[in-house]
Amino acid sequence: MKQIESLLRTLVILLLPVIMYGQTTSIGLKAGLSLPELRGGTNEVSKGYTSRLAPVAGLQITWQLQKTFSVQAELNYAGQGGKREGMQPITDPPPGLPALPPGTYYYGRFNNEARINYLELPILMKWNFSDIYLDAGPYLGFRVSANTITSGSSHIYMDKGGTTAITPQPVDFDATTNIKNDINAFNVGICAGGGLSRKAGPGQLFFDARFNYGLRNIQKDTDKNGKSHTGGVFITAGYSFRIS
Repeated sequence: MKQIESLLRTLVILLLPVIMYGQTTSIGLKAGLSLPELRGGTNEVSKGYTSRLAPVAGLQITWQLQKTFSVQAELNYAGQGGKREGMQPITDPPPGLPALPPGTYYYGRFNNEARINYLELPILMKWNFSDIYLDAGPYLGFRVSANTITSGSSHIYMDKGGTTAITPQPVDFDATTNIKNDINAFNVGICAGGGLSRKAGPGQLFFDARFNYGLRNIQKDTDKNGKSHTGGVFITAGYSFRIS
């Protein structure tokens, strides 16, 4: 919490010139879905993930500096991660199996979903063209939670091709594993997108689509767990209104 408070204070200091010279200020709320994916896996543990479906919601404050240009700060709860299905390495083999040399794994056919959730703080430059807008900028992410959800049952194999089963019966893989200590607490990245904003009552109804990409490896132990980056598409709808 102290780290978050420090980041928020730094953010306010950086935005003071924008706040002071903004012509108008508006505030908005939004919610929607994200399609995140873990990208760039470098070993058997981190490769092979595809997109999952996750929630995203947040608060935004926009300072209009010129007729067609504004700066927007956000605080979003963003679902990241990915999923992997079928034959894959078993990072935590059942008791009773002999230990394998580093870098080698047992394999099984099961479902595996990595759910990594962040608080993200984007600072966006926003260009307005009538009802359409474009935006882009950096973001800072703070990891809130990280779990892997596995399901299904499978024999355990000595090889990725599944030719040598070492268990006489399928093994149950239904489990939730906390991996928070394996994931870096902070991330930094870039995002860009655009949307449509229309007058609705006293404020503006908007629809937004955005792509983001994390620039930092999320794993702490990259030798053991490989290197992956967060990334995905956010699709949200929201409502904003002028406060000054």
